Amino acid sequence: MASAPIFSQEKATSPAQKGSALKPRRKGRDEGVSLPVKAFQNEEASLNETSSAFLGRISTDSSISPEKKSPKALRRNAWKALSREKKLWKSNEFQGYLMDLYFEAKKDNDKNSQKRALRVRNHSVRVCGDRCIPKYVTNKKGEKCETGAPGGAEVHAVGGGESSYTVWTWVRWCASTWFCPLCGPKVMARRREEIKEGLEVLKSEGCGFAFVTLTFPHRVGIKLQVYMERLQKALKLFRAGRAWADVKTQFGMKGYIRAQEVTYGWNSGWHPHFHELTIFDHILNDKESKAYQTLIRDRWLKVCKKVGLIEHGKMGDARLHAVDVRIGSEPVAQEYLTKTAVWELSSRTTKAARAAGSVHPHELLALACEGDTQAKKLWAEYAVGMYSRVAVYWSPLLKKYCGIADKTDEELLQGSTDEAILGVPEATYRSIANYRYQPVILELVENNKGRIQLTSATPSKLNEKARWYSPLASPSNQRLKGVWAMHTLPGKNGTTSARQ
Repeated sequence: MASAPIFSQEKATSPAQKGSALKPRRKGRDEGVSLPVKAFQNEEASLNETSSAFLGRISTDSSISPEKKSPKALRRNAWKALSREKKLWKSNEFQGYLMDLYFEAKKDNDKNSQKRALRVRNHSVRVCGDRCIPKYVTNKKGEKCETGAPGGAEVHAVGGGESSYTVWTWVRWCASTWFCPLCGPKVMARRREEIKEGLEVLKSEGCGFAFVTLTFPHRVGIKLQVYMERLQKALKLFRAGRAWADVKTQFGMKGYIRAQEVTYGWNSGWHPHFHELTIFDHILNDKESKAYQTLIRDRWLKVCKKVGLIEHGKMGDARLHAVDVRIGSEPVAQEYLTKTAVWELSSRTTKAARAAGSVHPHELLALACEGDTQAKKLWAEYAVGMYSRVAVYWSPLLKKYCGIADKTDEELLQGSTDEAILGVPEATYRSIANYRYQPVILELVENNKGRIQLTSATPSKLNEKARWYSPLASPSNQRLKGVWAMHTLPGKNGTTSARQ
């Protein structure tokens, strides 16, 4: 997802000079409200370029440029990044940084931050993809209940033709859009389809749209959790009271879709902000658009100052950069606006920060996995600050109005209506997960078009694994050796091993 303007203690400059994704800015943006169609075309072109690098920025493998990565290479890199993150999350050093945050919160008598720091220590990303969903579970009353799972893992095909690929189903995923390089992109890709489907319904009814970015001045030295708590208070005040009810009536607001994004600037600190697509029951004319822009800007600045997000002397910077409202009065401009909004709302985990001097949190994760101490501390702050936050939020009843089922992130990743290509018993899958060969199995299924059988449950040596996976997967098969090599991790003294 694109980044909002970066605030720092330096003299305020134009967002375009800082590489902001809110460009192209136009002179008189508060005077005229109908942005040129060319601006949206330029924005869409930049989004198409970024989409070619899908998942590329979160990989710890820099040997392949993002533009040249195939879907299989992206999948391998995502699994590799997840394996390294698990090792980081379980390390005593990282756990110690989380406990440091706990004791700091305890010193400040911040009970909410204390709970978050303790809970995130055992986050499910530590075991993501390692176990199957059981067929039965026991509830609090001691009753045995069916989960609907087959009792083992399954491989299903997604899509058709040359673009088809395989996925694991009925596996315990962490479903974290914030922390997991494997689950995050999958969840957001499905959220993107929901947004597309909803906007098609709304456009067919003649609705109008406004794309709003809300941010605030930020600086180094303030923890992400502090900013997030203040932002939640600001959002609550922003849409509270009779005044906001009058705004909804005045402009005919039907609802909104909001997404959160976080970047980190080495010179400006944590930068959490929101992208929001507001839906109206009609396309706003120039007069209405100008009034809406002014109202949103003034109201957001007021609530930010009230909750302490705008410090003394920063109101001037906030007036220039804290709110960006894009409204297209022409139908063609509205079309480009919705295309831009779909990507911005649903690509938070797959796009790098555009602003100069800023990094995406998953780039911090890559640095942390390589041993960078500062990156580890920042990732711990990020984990505490973003734990259990909602990535994409629809206003009440908007999904129901668009005819879209309301599913959790976990539900989006589980189950399939297609017939399973391969069924794997629970014990067998556990052995596969122990050796981190989930992507290897998927590639073997794709290469052999599903003609693969698992004949052993507990392989112990590499040669046994080769015969166990497929008759075609012999140790002499150079192509498979290459696949294995991609999944080996560096061991002690520079050696490599299939398990670490």
